[in-house]
Amino acid sequence: MRSRSPLLSRCTLWALSALLAVPGSAAAAEPMTLVVLQAAKPFSVMRADQVVPPARELPVAKADVLRTGVNGRGSLRFGVALMTLGPEAEALVEDIQQPAGGFNGRLDLKLVRGALRIDGSRERRLPQDIRLTLTDLRLRVFGADVWAESSAERRSVCLLSGAVEIVTVSGAERLEEPGDCLIVDATGLHRQSPDRPSMNQKLALTDYSSVNAAPPAKPAPPQEPPRLPPVTAETAQGWMLVAAALGDAESAALEVQGLIDQGLPGVVRIFDPPNGKRVYRVTIGSFATRAQAEAFAADVKERFGMTQIWVAPY
Repeated sequence: MRSRSPLLSRCTLWALSALLAVPGSAAAAEPMTLVVLQAAKPFSVMRADQVVPPARELPVAKADVLRTGVNGRGSLRFGVALMTLGPEAEALVEDIQQPAGGFNGRLDLKLVRGALRIDGSRERRLPQDIRLTLTDLRLRVFGADVWAESSAERRSVCLLSGAVEIVTVSGAERLEEPGDCLIVDATGLHRQSPDRPSMNQKLALTDYSSVNAAPPAKPAPPQEPPRLPPVTAETAQGWMLVAAALGDAESAALEVQGLIDQGLPGVVRIFDPPNGKRVYRVTIGSFATRAQAEAFAADVKERFGMTQIWVAPY
């Protein structure tokens, strides 16, 4: 087992140095808001026992509860950090603190059940301080990329990049190697390094590309194109970027409108897989070659932080 966390970690030194280097930042700091970026139904925000309809850029407040159903996903942003809540999950927003005096804001979350990915490593500037509680584990995510899962039987924390500090009932721990996981179950606390297939299965829970689409809740509009045979990479008419694969047309239209509002060429494309469950793909652009699509995807990821998009033929 690796050595436990020092009292003054590198993340703490980073925060202190930023505090000394930016004495007047509090006056210029913008209000920090937790907002919904994407929502794949079923996804809901509970506020004082009332359901708030999910919408793009919906502000999430302290004491709000985020819930997803069997095929649900919820993607959120806090400053430069992106978070994705997996299916059958529940998270409580315990506190949101505003930036002050070189401190770039803090978010306190409690993951009651399900999977959650927090990626605070997207930019080199001072990140937000995100505290996550999983029953008997408390994490500090500061400029790191972390995947976590909580259930009655087991709590798991896996590091994807950076470093994360964890407080357990037996003391402080620190994950520093990408791919390392800390697990707490009925037998105690363990460190593991899952193989790539196992890690990919974990990440799929918090990835929009793995959404299992349900049959549409409403009849398909008459202007939809007829069903086409499957297209392979060799016979594809073109290439596109896929931002999400959703089970209903209404949610897909909402996501596409959000892309258009950002100046991106968003389009809903319908895909009918062999199993008969229609998928509404939230796509960006149309490209003659895969290379052109990949180049545009890299630009979109860098400019808009949309790290979950992927390239596909149509």
